[in-house]
Amino acid sequence: MSLDEINVFLGAFLFSGYGKYPNKRMLWSGSPDVPVIVQTRIRLNRFEDILINFHINDNNNLDNTDRLLKLRPLITHLNKCYKPHGGCEENISIDESMIPYYGKHYAKQYIGGKSIRFGFKNWACCRSSGYLLSFDIYTGKGNNKNRAFGILGDTVISLIRQANIPPHKGFKIFFDNYFSSSDLLKHLSEAGCCATDTIQDSELQNALLPMSKVRIRNHRDTKKKDEMRS
Repeated sequence: MSLDEINVFLGAFLFSGYGKYPNKRMLWSGSPDVPVIVQTRIRLNRFEDILINFHINDNNNLDNTDRLLKLRPLITHLNKCYKPHGGCEENISIDESMIPYYGKHYAKQYIGGKSIRFGFKNWACCRSSGYLLSFDIYTGKGNNKNRAFGILGDTVISLIRQANIPPHKGFKIFFDNYFSSSDLLKHLSEAGCCATDTIQDSELQNALLPMSKVRIRNHRDTKKKDEMRS
């Protein structure tokens, strides 16, 4: 297997995402409405041979605690590739996103009320322009033991670290109440990160804020770290 074949193989996968085909074999169908860019570069039999034998990780050296162990090197590599092209942008958002998928897979999620209800849920750290800085794939709640801020709070910290966002440089990080907690906000502030979020009443602790019924009638309120009671 040559490097050129691997590049063509990966390119065929990427290209298949631009068209809605029932299966990848249709890329070699010869139909006049199917572009010939793939079938002229690699034969179908050769593509399927590579697909059967292609591995991203070393099967003899796997971390069995990682449910994405087969894909982890690719995810790590992609996160490294985003950094050099991320540029400097003041406002950064952390949120969830969905990759549509309707097949059978243990990591497939269902989220009602979303435009994409079935698929793989991702944690994404993006610039305000939409450029992706870092991501990870959600594979289940797992064990919260040894997690300082729970799975969601630790996810925020992990995405910031992978995106290589420097502290004390004026970057502003935004996320919603799905991730937020007062402990996480305190940690980010102490680490030199400016963070803004919405937060639920149960996570307010001793913040000097009016009750939720009062805020709904009037307006939202804010408090800084030094205005929180210890």
